[in-house]
Amino acid sequence: MKLRRVLTLIYLHANSVTDPYDLLSEETVQPMGKDRPQELQMKAATENQFFHLTFGQYVGLNHRAELKQVSALLEVVRDSHTYEVFRTEVNRLPIEHEDDAALLAGLKERMDAIETMRNCVAHNRRPSKKVVENYDNARPLLVQLLDNYLARWERAAPVAAAAPAPAAAIPPEGEAHANEAPPIAENLPAPAAGGAAEQEPAAAQAALEPPASPEDEA
Repeated sequence: MKLRRVLTLIYLHANSVTDPYDLLSEETVQPMGKDRPQELQMKAATENQFFHLTFGQYVGLNHRAELKQVSALLEVVRDSHTYEVFRTEVNRLPIEHEDDAALLAGLKERMDAIETMRNCVAHNRRPSKKVVENYDNARPLLVQLLDNYLARWERAAPVAAAAPAPAAAIPPEGEAHANEAPPIAENLPAPAAGGAAEQEPAAAQAALEPPASPEDEA
């Protein structure tokens, strides 16, 4: 379902979590039933927690569970250096990105009409004319909302892929070979016997030899 795809992107983007099977860790909305899906079960079925919510639970998203346990509250206190940091963390919503939070808040307005029609279909009950009209008005708006969101991510993906990798640090001139030993005659390969080196002019050979000391000249 397209709605599940959009919700998955929103929660992955908000939390930067490495575990895609625990996206609702801060939500009051949780999969219903005593046998909640386990990570191995969801991984085998290529699912996440949104596959295990009822249709009516989607409108209750972005409500953080209260910090009722003393251990959780103490952890926030330890991580907060000031009262403002503490208050911000306590009042923080699971989804704070403006556009994403607005999408979640607007789901109720559109999902109520769709949920009413779905209940009629699920219980094999003929919907009233009003229910049909509300559904026909709400469904295109919801589909357009989801399509626009997915299109925004599709446009952003090529930009991120084309972004150049950070350049490696270039050492200042003169430091690039600071750790390299200067070339000396001992490190140079010896010319082959009878090669062109033996036929070089005497002046070139003399340039490779150390200058004579005054005593030698005397």
